[in-house]
Amino acid sequence: MDMGLWLKILRPRNLEKLEIIRFNGNYGDFICHPNSIEFIDILPRSLNIQICTNGSIRSKDYWIQLSKILQEFKNHRVMFALDGATNASHSKHRINTKFENVLENASTFINSGGIAGWQIISFEENKNDIIKARHLAKQYGFQTFNIINSYGDFESLSKLNKKDFLIYKRMDFDESNFPFINDLNTDKDCFWTRYKQLQIMADGTVWPCCWTAIDPFNRIDRIKDLPLLSLNDFYIDEIIEHDLFKKYFYQEIKSPDEKSFCNKNCPGRINSFY
Repeated sequence: MDMGLWLKILRPRNLEKLEIIRFNGNYGDFICHPNSIEFIDILPRSLNIQICTNGSIRSKDYWIQLSKILQEFKNHRVMFALDGATNASHSKHRINTKFENVLENASTFINSGGIAGWQIISFEENKNDIIKARHLAKQYGFQTFNIINSYGDFESLSKLNKKDFLIYKRMDFDESNFPFINDLNTDKDCFWTRYKQLQIMADGTVWPCCWTAIDPFNRIDRIKDLPLLSLNDFYIDEIIEHDLFKKYFYQEIKSPDEKSFCNKNCPGRINSFY
């Protein structure tokens, strides 16, 4: 995403009812963006800002600067992806990242006044690290610890079974004041719709969720022949009032067909115990 598009997204009409911006890329890590600090610095300080990152790059000065800017906002939280308690377990999933580097960057951010969360994706292979990871999270000053279960099909990693996941899930903690958004769905509803969240991609296109924004032309029959709507050309309210959202996406979300995109791909539906 370039600065020109970012400024279009931040037009006053689009910001009128906005409360939270979550930087969580489908195809990349926000921290890698060459203008990530600038993108944040021009935002209204009345917003809540969340960043999700693998936290494996950037200098100490970057993490200090990020911490100082985020403290100017209404509230903030940076979620660091640490999928284990050692480099051996972490790097099985977070390829080409080093556990020690992520922990060092997170520690720099926290010690500079930043609010950080530890997110761990649980697999059968790293479940024995979860208790130690939680201890490290407390030790280093993370204000949240969140365990989520893997739901993908991986050649070398296996999902944690339901019973174990529910046992470990009890170790979650949240000591921050960041507004709670329920990412866990227990029915056929759509939590993105319920909590009025939207996904904006780097090209400015707007989607009902991060899942529909993944490879849409090959996977969502209802929209594959329809023009997509971008914030280059429309305001947010115009997009969500358009037939693409009000009709076609709504039909997909509410479809009873088990083969529909949402029912096949949304983790809140394929794993109802989340």
